[in-house]
Amino acid sequence: MYFVSTAPRGPSTLASFVAASGARIYDLSQPQELYAAAELMERYADTPMDYADATLVLLAEGLVSATS
Repeated sequence: MYFVSTAPRGPSTLASFVAASGARIYDLSQPQELYAAAELMERYADTPMDYADATLVLLAEGLVSATS
């Protein structure tokens, strides 16, 4: 939204585009996912992993298990 916020009807146009695209939105900010991300960050403390990295790992794990 930040990048389109100054364009006329930018935010609503982006929202319409995303809705029409059929994209799936995954919410990884619920307490269960926050704990899972924190556990990943602790498990891989010897390798730089921030919250964004951890949520990508969680998303990938979720997608793999959904297709298995």
